[in-house]
Amino acid sequence: MLSSWERVTRELLHEEPDRVPWGGEGVSMPTADIILGRPALTGMGGRRRILELQSRGKHAEARSRIRADILDLAKKLKIDLVQVINLPPMEGEKPTILSEREWTYDGQKNLRTIEGNLLTIEVEAGTGRRIKYGLEDLEDLISGIETGVQEAEASATEAFDDLSSLVKTIKDDLEAAVIYPTWNCFLTHPDWLPTFLRAFHTHPDLILRFERVQSRKAIAAGKAAIDAGVDVIGIGGDLAYKKGPMISPDKYHRFILPFMRKASEAFHRKGAYSMIASDGNLMPIAQDYFIESRVDAVREIEPGPMDRVVVKENFGHRVCLNGNVDCGRTLGLSSPDEVARETKQNIELWSPGGGHIISSSNTISPNVRPENFLSMWRAIFRYGNNARIR
Repeated sequence: MLSSWERVTRELLHEEPDRVPWGGEGVSMPTADIILGRPALTGMGGRRRILELQSRGKHAEARSRIRADILDLAKKLKIDLVQVINLPPMEGEKPTILSEREWTYDGQKNLRTIEGNLLTIEVEAGTGRRIKYGLEDLEDLISGIETGVQEAEASATEAFDDLSSLVKTIKDDLEAAVIYPTWNCFLTHPDWLPTFLRAFHTHPDLILRFERVQSRKAIAAGKAAIDAGVDVIGIGGDLAYKKGPMISPDKYHRFILPFMRKASEAFHRKGAYSMIASDGNLMPIAQDYFIESRVDAVREIEPGPMDRVVVKENFGHRVCLNGNVDCGRTLGLSSPDEVARETKQNIELWSPGGGHIISSSNTISPNVRPENFLSMWRAIFRYGNNARIR
């Protein structure tokens, strides 16, 4: 029987292992709570719990629990490709909890979660007015990143020390592969997005500065992760709506693609793989996105906007596909039987010939029904034997 690492590696090389590997995504509460039998700090739903610990000065406990949650979920769920993420700081300011969904660090600006706790916004403390960011804010943001980039590059190895022991345990004890996401090439937060998109037309120099400095940070962080044993580095970021990309194909080609390719090639030279991620309809930029970026794998391929058959036929022989059970409609709203059927269909469509690591289409968010996640998970092991698929 192959190890999880061997399964993932074979799929990345477009070879069929003994069964289809799974993973690459985070698992949030309430699903993670049920699996672990304790309140989990992983995924989107863990933010509030982390804040509560930090408000009591328990920064170290939060970090320790996140490590334990990632490792225990990987063990219990037999995850082949385990995602590790940056830990919160060892020490720092204590947030003041104002309500179930609002907190502050300085009393001037409050942070508030909306949209089912999936999005964090900033509001003025006195008025509650939601803060929107303009061009001057964008320039200040980029200048701040540029000011700190050399230090970030120099301290990348030290910064990853927090995760080195976790990666080693996952590799040695579980014999699994590890993925580490590095950066977002797009300011998709709705309070930044209008200004960011406008800058592509009015201030292209700012966009180039942003992409350049973000890629420097990402490459430094990715190289440090690879040195610690990480196998796959995540790059990219959400840049498309359901109807198409947020920018024109020529702007993607000019502003984004060169830095995706640069990061991929840097990680390849270190002996690792790269995986790009964005939901939405990417077909207008598909050649650049899937092929010219020189990535090894793609995830967050959104069902509906991205036809599974078209993606497999056109790109499945060139890049490994990570997904693709619909994390919204299917895992959030359908029945367990419907989930099992979709999981089976996805395996039958994407797995033959290799180049497939199955998972949800994005992440196991708080909106996913635990019973549906478990139905997907059981179906992966029930139908994922490659001898049966053929």
